[in-house]
Amino acid sequence: MGHNWKQDKRKNIIIVGTVVFISILVVTLVIFLTKKPKFPKDLGLTIHNNDYYLEIAQNDKERKKGLSDRNKLCSNCGMLFIFDKEKEQGIWMKDTHIPLDIIWLNSQKQIIKIITAAQTESETIYLSQKPAKYVIELPANESLKLNLQIGDTIPFFDDE
Repeated sequence: MGHNWKQDKRKNIIIVGTVVFISILVVTLVIFLTKKPKFPKDLGLTIHNNDYYLEIAQNDKERKKGLSDRNKLCSNCGMLFIFDKEKEQGIWMKDTHIPLDIIWLNSQKQIIKIITAAQTESETIYLSQKPAKYVIELPANESLKLNLQIGDTIPFFDDE
């Protein structure tokens, strides 16, 4: 009997196709299961009965850019920085044209430090000096208007 090359070729194509399919499936599952949780791109937030709209910076590129290169910020607008780990966090005003309040929060969303960064366009790094997981930037002096204090909690996401 002669060898059936067409049948062998078909089997090889099926085997290779199955291996490729399973490999793609495994890689997709690994990526899906190891992917960090994604937050929305913006957040409506009430702080001491005042409503704010915060853009969210949740990756290195977004955190590095922050609110830089903007010439204005509405009075009830700002940015929420979400860091991967709770640790001492540094914020700078490089290429930032507007003065801001910088509010550091720990993983329990308690305020651990507040400063007003009035010096714009600065490469000075403002450090939390304690472990922080989040930073909220608001227009300068909003924290005074809101009477924010160290130890206050600002609930957002699942704990509202």
